[in-house]
Amino acid sequence: TNKEIRFPYQDAGARVSFGSLTLDSAAFSYNFDLSYDLFFTSGNRYQHNVGITGTVATMYKGFYAGADLEFQYYKPSAIIYSEGKYIASISPFLKKSTQQWSFKAGVQLLLDRNMNSATVFHLYPDARFSFAIVPSYVSFFAGLNGRLERNDPKHIIDINPYLVSDTIFKLINTSNALAVSAGLKGNTGIGGNYLLSASYSIVNDMLFYTSAVFPLNVPTALMGNTFIPLNDDGEIFTLHGEISGLINDKIS
Repeated sequence: TNKEIRFPYQDAGARVSFGSLTLDSAAFSYNFDLSYDLFFTSGNRYQHNVGITGTVATMYKGFYAGADLEFQYYKPSAIIYSEGKYIASISPFLKKSTQQWSFKAGVQLLLDRNMNSATVFHLYPDARFSFAIVPSYVSFFAGLNGRLERNDPKHIIDINPYLVSDTIFKLINTSNALAVSAGLKGNTGIGGNYLLSASYSIVNDMLFYTSAVFPLNVPTALMGNTFIPLNDDGEIFTLHGEISGLINDKIS
């Protein structure tokens, strides 16, 4: 039955934030979050996660300069893994904007220490640019970026609650190595907005799921109604469009 094969778990956590409160955009500002999470399931399988994320920024010679910081530490139970895992990153950036255009230039330097491999270094770009072709009505935007997608148990089990239990703590992270995007956006002229965009991404270790099937004569027969994870590289091309507007004062 569904109850017999659905992955049971409990999750508890807390977060505390502290930061600056200033009305002057030119002043130094900061914001930090400290979090703790405990994900646990049957059979003495659990994982502690302690994390700190933050942003510091200030105006410098007409530019908004700063950096995003993050450190996530994961400690599974000894039955899963005897050591800890972590993700550490720093992302310096530079921004500037006017009524006609805006840009962001940045980069993320990230270390990924997972239980299945040695520490892996990632370098992700983070660049965005936009300008108004026809103010308010037609704006062009483009971006070049990348990111690490964390395949932690709490996130993945919400996507697929029928995974074989021993696999959920041993997933490697997915690296969106490079993503290029561009599009147009603006006011529709009828009380709404529109957005047209296209993106192309190169992805390493995408997470897929394959049915787990084993013969009936093994101690635990798996009939194909549960899944095991499978990683592969891939490319993603996305086309996106949306439009909104006001028909009358009661319908939009």
